[in-house]
Amino acid sequence: MRERALAYTTSLGIKKEIIETQRPWRAFYTLNSAFWSQNKLAYEQVYVDQVLRELAQSKAKNIHYEMPTWPAFARFMAAMPDEAQSQYIEWLLDFLDDYKNGSGMTAFSWIRGQPTASRRSLDRMRTRMPDLYRVMQVQRNAWWARKIDELLMAGGTYFVAVGMLHVLGPDGIPSQLQRLRVVTPSALRENPAVD
Repeated sequence: MRERALAYTTSLGIKKEIIETQRPWRAFYTLNSAFWSQNKLAYEQVYVDQVLRELAQSKAKNIHYEMPTWPAFARFMAAMPDEAQSQYIEWLLDFLDDYKNGSGMTAFSWIRGQPTASRRSLDRMRTRMPDLYRVMQVQRNAWWARKIDELLMAGGTYFVAVGMLHVLGPDGIPSQLQRLRVVTPSALRENPAVD
């Protein structure tokens, strides 16, 4: 994996002295940012979280985040076990390889309920990168399921936005909600559509 990371570092023009001082979780974002700065999407990207934030603010709605500040996010990432951080880089490199060879996700397949590439990426993480999967999927999704349960118990109306990978698979938020008996399988189920 180290050789792959160094090859990407070289091909993306990232100075070795910059990335070699970074923890793996931070190097993930350095590599990811450099890749997308050189591989522009064929469409204008819309940042969904920004759109939702602006809509909520325009209606004076309260907004809360899983990790509300950059330091909170950095602390979460830095607290990941070393093996999970290394697997985070491996997962990114696999994603970038998929994108480059055309087997990555298409931009809007999720809208049609066909997250085939996302499922493949999640399955890869679950089977080949168990430490990362435990942190990013099992633990975070269990936290979200408990949080959603708390919100439902408090009453009121809430809108919860999470990334697609957090709703897919055996440890996705819908599955976690079923385990907590917050919902029944018939009331909430994962979209079974495939490409």
